[in-house]
Amino acid sequence: LDAQGRFTYWNPAALQSLHYTRQEVIGRPFSGLIRHDMRHAVECFYLRQAARNRRSSYREFPIVDGHGSERWIGQNVQILTDGKQITGFQAIARDVTGRRLAEAEAAKKPQRGKKKAAADKKPAAEAEAAPKKAAAKKAVKKAPAKKAAKKAVKKAPAKKK
Repeated sequence: LDAQGRFTYWNPAALQSLHYTRQEVIGRPFSGLIRHDMRHAVECFYLRQAARNRRSSYREFPIVDGHGSERWIGQNVQILTDGKQITGFQAIARDVTGRRLAEAEAAKKPQRGKKKAAADKKPAAEAEAAPKKAAAKKAVKKAPAKKAAKKAVKKAPAKKK
């Protein structure tokens, strides 16, 4: 990407997998590919990266491919500079659509067994904590006894030889 966020190069494999031609993307702003409702948030994310001079970042967001289908990409972006001047951005993206769909599907399924798993963990945690609690109680009981013993030693008359 150039300093204004326009494409200067696209990997041929990415062009093919996202159903675009070189002519459709070169010179086009990257934000034009982002799903409309997410466009502003993603643009702000990358503007903040540049303003804060964060050398690299990672973000996942939905795009619309050349066939009009939604795809999710995970994108690493590095700032390219000449001294302190930003000259462009290098972006390496990968398709994470399959993982995002699997996560969404898993979120829809009822969370059976979660309560049982939590209940199973509770007795184990209590059993693990029991020796610690007992040791703490003994330490509290012994502390006053130690103090009393020290006081008795101080008050006791010294033995004559």
